[in-house]
Parts: sequence; structure tokens; C-alpha cells
Amino acid sequence: MDLSGLSSFPDIELFPTFLDRVALEDPSKVWISSPRDVNDLSRGFRDYTARETANYENNAAWYATSIWIVVLLLVWHDEYTGIDC
Repeated sequence: MDLSGLSSFPDIELFPTFLDRVALEDPSKVWISSPRDVNDLSRGFRDYTARETANYENNAAWYATSIWIVVLLLVWHDEYTGIDC
């Protein structure tokens, strides 16, 4: 597999990194507008800023990581101690 072409895209970054950068550069930038009520659009829309979106994404990543750490510790505990949790 030829990977030499990858160097021609030096500005590619992962979405979480991009979102964190946007949140630092312009935290009040509206990132997402979501209807307050999907059945009644006359109630208006809720704007989510880049900072809020980055915080939600970072919290979700932290939560998912902590869940996997607990699962791995429980599996390790069961396998190496022989004691079921």
C-alpha cells in the first residue's frame, strides 16, 4: 500500500480536535441550531455554540472511556482472581 500521498494533506485533523480548536478561536460561534419542539417549529430554535458542542463531545468521550475502563477492570478481576463480581 502506497502511503506517500498522505503527506499532501497536512491540514487534515480529527473532528474532536477541529471542534476544540473552533471552540477556542470563536467560542460563541453558533455551531448547531435545533428546533425547540420538532412538532411545532413556531416555538423557535435553540442555538448551540462551538464551546457547548465541544463540551458535550468531550464529556461523551470521557464517559465512554470511563465505562470501558470499568468493564476492563471487571474482566481482569474475574479472570485473574477467579472471583465473580
